[in-house]
Amino acid sequence: MLKLNELKVKRRSAVLLSCDQITMKAGEIVGILGLNGAGKTTLIKAILNLIQHEGSADLDEWEVAKHYEKVAYISEEYSFIPYFTPYQYGCYLLDYYPCFDFDTYQQRCSLFDLEMDKKIERMSRGQQLKVEIAAGLSQRAQLIIMDEPFTNLDVVSKGIAVQMLINSLEGNEIVLVATHDLDEIENVLDRCLILDKGVIKDDFYVEELHAKGASLRDYFYDFTKQKSNL
Repeated sequence: MLKLNELKVKRRSAVLLSCDQITMKAGEIVGILGLNGAGKTTLIKAILNLIQHEGSADLDEWEVAKHYEKVAYISEEYSFIPYFTPYQYGCYLLDYYPCFDFDTYQQRCSLFDLEMDKKIERMSRGQQLKVEIAAGLSQRAQLIIMDEPFTNLDVVSKGIAVQMLINSLEGNEIVLVATHDLDEIENVLDRCLILDKGVIKDDFYVEELHAKGASLRDYFYDFTKQKSNL
């Protein structure tokens, strides 16, 4: 279980994020949605303790920041070591994360047609993101956080990445996905949080939305349209 308790991020007198109490259960895949600047990345970085904040983010009653070995963070900002090859990076992660599945990591790199002996810094941004995804989804983490994981991927690679996410789950993980690619991820999400100006304005289950005959894209579009008319 992931609990967010009164998370708040300030910059001087401005409040960038204000999140009351939110609980996410094991097995949930939660989409974090919002327009550019809505606070999606700020929320993620506060959860991971990467920026100064008030409040706490607890994973099974322990601060997330104290259990990084249970957390996979996949971001377009990248966390790999650039002068490593994918093979060397996998060896490094195998030493750092006790549950890292090296064989599965290699298989996922192969699905992405990555060269295991090519330095990551010499790869395109799309290929680098594929390394990041393959590595993060092979950690067997309890909490998987993905911040715009499809940004530099082509249509085929996006499909592979989504299927890779599905195949990596055993049912007890919590997954947070901040993305604009709603069509790619809609059928994977269980729940969505919509942020606006650093505040969670809506929290709903996708199944309930579908039961009303609505799509996630249409619902989000209507939400943002209403905001623009205020």
